Amino acid sequence: MANRISRTLCLLLLAVAVAPAAEAQLLDSGFYMEIGVGRAKFSGVTAADGDAVTRDFFDSFNLPVQTLSSSLKTRDRSNTLLGGYKLNPYFAVEGGFFRLGAYQYSGVGTVDDADTIKPATFAFGYRAKGFLVGGAATLPLGNYLELRARAGFSTTDTRIRYTATAGTDSTHDGFSANSQDIFIGAGVGLRFWDYYRFGVDLMRHNKLGSASGNGNVDVDNLVLSIGFTY
Repeated sequence: MANRISRTLCLLLLAVAVAPAAEAQLLDSGFYMEIGVGRAKFSGVTAADGDAVTRDFFDSFNLPVQTLSSSLKTRDRSNTLLGGYKLNPYFAVEGGFFRLGAYQYSGVGTVDDADTIKPATFAFGYRAKGFLVGGAATLPLGNYLELRARAGFSTTDTRIRYTATAGTDSTHDGFSANSQDIFIGAGVGLRFWDYYRFGVDLMRHNKLGSASGNGNVDVDNLVLSIGFTY
């Protein structure tokens, strides 16, 4: 997926660089805002990874896991709020906030507590949100349609919250980590009434989180957005 987006990004940037004067009736410059909702998919994580965390957690309390079944939800709703400035019809600088939701792991089984088998559960969620800054390159196609490529950097806050039970005992906690990451994206937009834009973009956030802390994940975020230029 990342390779396909990277190739698309390069092609769009090249096309913009050599494109003739646009036929589209677009504003030459100006500020704009976009609000987006979408669907984020976390990759690079499996239910087996969660199972290993579950076993390590209970082993740390001398409660070896005897049986375990688990599930993993890797998709969640996302939100974005972006603002930027169009330098010309082809290039813009922008920044904003993104929230990618979370992936959720849940495990149910039994543990051995000094030769007594007890029911046990372990569940955690991995949430990602942050701020981004970057640039966008636009290639108008006729009077209304346009292609867009994006790239930049983000500061991401990732947080894990977990809950564990063994018999009648329970505990919960959480911890966070910050990381500086790279994002790329490509999409298509439809302009109408001169100032408005409806778009669909696929954004790729690479290696969010900390490899030595709460772990790295990649996230593909499919976004539907509405924008206004003024």
